[in-house]
Amino acid sequence: MRLGLRNIAVLALLALGPVLGGCQSGGFLQQAQQAVQIVSKSYTNPVTQNDLYAGETFLNAAIKELLAYKRLCAQGKVDTNCRSNVAAIQAYTRQMPPLLTQARGFVKNNDQVNAVVVWNQFVQLKDNLVTAAGNVGIRIGG
Repeated sequence: MRLGLRNIAVLALLALGPVLGGCQSGGFLQQAQQAVQIVSKSYTNPVTQNDLYAGETFLNAAIKELLAYKRLCAQGKVDTNCRSNVAAIQAYTRQMPPLLTQARGFVKNNDQVNAVVVWNQFVQLKDNLVTAAGNVGIRIGG
């Protein structure tokens, strides 16, 4: 497997996650998202392996942030609506992994038409997740 500079940077951020504040809301994820930008694609701007890695990095970091919030919720250290907040955000984090799997298959088979469609659905879910989390006071992403 060939690791590009971008992948090495992502791996370094993942390794430094706890040092960078991985358990604090917005800490590690914000820095990871600054390093890897996830954007919509078009047929003239195809989905690449690096895009898929960036999507996986975002999703993993978002899930870690949500788990940290969920633990604080169980300990009674966050607002009283935290259980419904977690449920609202989990709706997005559960839909995203299958899309990444589909996109990976399309990219592998060089089916960019379907890869772009699925990738843009993933990006829309990502944006909705960040917005929904922000609306209930959970800071995910930039």
